[in-house]
Amino acid sequence: TPEGPPHLSASQVLLEGEAVNITCTSSKARPTPKLKLFVGKSEILTNVSSTFDNKTGLYKSVLKLHTFQKEWGNKKMWCQQLSEIDGLYKTYISEKIHPPLRLNLDVIDLGNQSKEIAVSCSAFDSNPVCNITWESSIENFKYSFNEYGSTPHTSISTIRFNVTDADFGKQIRCRTKCPDFNNTLSNATDVIFAKKPSVVINSSSVIPVPPASHLALTCASNAFPFGNITWQLLKASNSHSSYE
Repeated sequence: TPEGPPHLSASQVLLEGEAVNITCTSSKARPTPKLKLFVGKSEILTNVSSTFDNKTGLYKSVLKLHTFQKEWGNKKMWCQQLSEIDGLYKTYISEKIHPPLRLNLDVIDLGNQSKEIAVSCSAFDSNPVCNITWESSIENFKYSFNEYGSTPHTSISTIRFNVTDADFGKQIRCRTKCPDFNNTLSNATDVIFAKKPSVVINSSSVIPVPPASHLALTCASNAFPFGNITWQLLKASNSHSSYE
């Protein structure tokens, strides 16, 4: 009986037309283990070599593939170990290796009006799981809290960081960093938070203006969420009327 399932490894970068190193290594067994390589449900035919260990009297088989086809992209790759003699022992299947299929970035509502932002980045359906890194266009970007978790095929990183009004609209981005793949996924979002308005009024003429003249005033507010702007005409008597 084999010591365990076969082991499948691959080059970090799998590109069509370039040399790759995809290797499936069997666990030791007797008689010589047979190996099959699959991409999705399709078997890929390639050469298999075997070695014999004089001390244990067991065989080990190695399957190697040095080409990669474009249509294999985003499909799961796995190998199968079985006996030369049908039914001698059960078929063993390697872990399927594949880069993450998608990367989600979510802003978490902290339920307060503070200038603390929380974001979560999740990389789904990868094997082995990938690490997640963070970057931002915010000057001197730092985060004070990083909660990292993973399941067999998903990794999640959640961070919190403080912002100022100058950081409004800046970008934050997360990326995957995978031990077996250089195929990087990234996702980004703008940093948006509640912001008190600062109001600027511009005039088309120098104030005061002569009687019966036309004057254009522009009022701009940079609050978020966006609000309405109202106008009031103040009279010399300090009484006023309102226009909207």
